[in-house]
Parts: sequence; structure tokens; C-alpha cells
Amino acid sequence: MMLQKARYLRDLAEQYDLHGLYFQHVALCRRRAWLHLAGATHAVRNSRVQRGLALHQTEKRPGEVPKGLGIAPDAIDFERRVVIERKGTARAADAVSRQALFYAAFMTGATGEPWSAEVQVYGSRNTMTYHVTEEVLDQLIRDAIDSSELAADVAPAAKRIRLCNTCSCRLICWEEE
Repeated sequence: MMLQKARYLRDLAEQYDLHGLYFQHVALCRRRAWLHLAGATHAVRNSRVQRGLALHQTEKRPGEVPKGLGIAPDAIDFERRVVIERKGTARAADAVSRQALFYAAFMTGATGEPWSAEVQVYGSRNTMTYHVTEEVLDQLIRDAIDSSELAADVAPAAKRIRLCNTCSCRLICWEEE
């Protein structure tokens, strides 16, 4: 059953053109996910995103991702069947884990073998390991199905949450700032 769900998720992701960041964004905020789907973010102007991009370019670690897989995690360890996401901090663990777990579920569906995910924090030895479960797959499938409805609708109302002050989309949501 898990393999069938992983393949279904992979098919949904391809059908709706979903990428790992969508799953991170929807776990954080529906408006942020809507902006991502609409291609209306200014993330590259955000200092935290710029720092992350610089870390990705300067910190060389093994596990290059081949082109054409349909996903873009930061690294893949094919021997251990692990997808790797690298982040600047360990905050928003649920959202980051969903992004990484999406990649692991996608690879599970593509290869027929179980994959897991690791989130590594730059500048530390801090690594969180996550496993694809039926519950995880059910959540990711719900998020994927919800994406087509979310993308077709008007922007969800902006709601102040704890993450707003550091969000890369805050200037779009909160024009007065």
C-alpha cells in the first residue's frame, strides 16, 4: 500500500507540477503556498534566502543530484537511499521535514524501494532523519490534491502568524511594512 501511495503522490506532483518547496510552504502558510504556486514570491530578495543560496554554492558536500529526476533536493545518497535537504537553521522543522519527505516519497514511488530523508543544518553536525510512513504519505497526498484548488482560487487572506516577521513573502502579504 505504501508503494502505491508513493507512486500516486509522484503522479500528482508531475500532474500539478509540484516541487518540494510547495510542501514546505503549505506546511507554513496557505497564502505563502498560493504565492509559490502563482510564482509571485520575491524570495531571492530576502536576506535569509540569499544566505541559503550562498551556502548552497560555497559548501561542497557529496551527493550531487543528477538532472532529469523530476525533483531537486540538495543531495542524494543513492547507496543509502536517502535524500538530503540542507538548511541554515533547524527552525520550522515540520515544514522542512515535509519538503524532504516529499523527495523521499517521490524516490520511493520512482524506484519501488523505500527511501528516507535527512535534513542537515549548515555549520553543524545537526542532522534530522525522517522516514516515509503511511501517515506522511496521506498528508503529502492531501497537500498535493489541495494544490490544484489552491492555485485556482484567489489568494487566501493574510493572517498574522509567528513566522510573518522572517518570511520571504512578508512584503507581498503586508504591504504596509
